[in-house]
Amino acid sequence: ERLTQKQKYIISYLNRDEHETATQLVKSISSELKCSRSAVWNNLNSLIRAGLVSRDNGFVQLTDCSKTIQINGGERNEK
Repeated sequence: ERLTQKQKYIISYLNRDEHETATQLVKSISSELKCSRSAVWNNLNSLIRAGLVSRDNGFVQLTDCSKTIQINGGERNEK
């Protein structure tokens, strides 16, 4: 299954800063992408189910597997 643009953005975001709770992450990304928090939660949960992101004590981080993947298209482009 392919990653969505939002999922790529979440991974890109976590590459920059892994020290946020899931709630903080969702709030930040939904604000940056101007989308609903539920959309970010759904994409985050898909990444967790796929084993690319993990939650530990409320904090979200990339798994070792996702750290080895080159993610293109995770940056937001303004048009």
